[in-house]
Amino acid sequence: MRLKRSDKTQWLDEDSGVISEYLLFSEELRVYLNRSLYMGLNYYEAHFSIYDKDALYEKHLDSFVGSKNRVVTTLLYLNKEWGDKDGGKLILYDKDSKELERISPEGNTLLIFLSDKFPHEVLVTNKKRHSIAGWFRVDKR
Repeated sequence: MRLKRSDKTQWLDEDSGVISEYLLFSEELRVYLNRSLYMGLNYYEAHFSIYDKDALYEKHLDSFVGSKNRVVTTLLYLNKEWGDKDGGKLILYDKDSKELERISPEGNTLLIFLSDKFPHEVLVTNKKRHSIAGWFRVDKR
């Protein structure tokens, strides 16, 4: 089954600028999670995610239950001004598909959750929506 997804992506690579600073922050977060929670995270991958008006992403997991690749998901929202009328909220569910939270993609908001435990979806956007989606992984690069 193929999910309905209408965002555009571009993978992040070192750039000697803001992207490199974000990747350095992510590396420091990886070390912190490993020291604090003994997660065994090996590396981080991320991409810009752009949703044009009327785009969405159906409910999904970022990793299949029991698989050992993507373990921790991060979402950093980059939208300067965002209101309820702009749509594009992320809905986070528990393992039984009970809605836990509706999160507005307001700039400088960072979400962190377990990739195989929390299904989520992006509701239809009413204007362009920007974020960085990333995953800490335990497999080898």
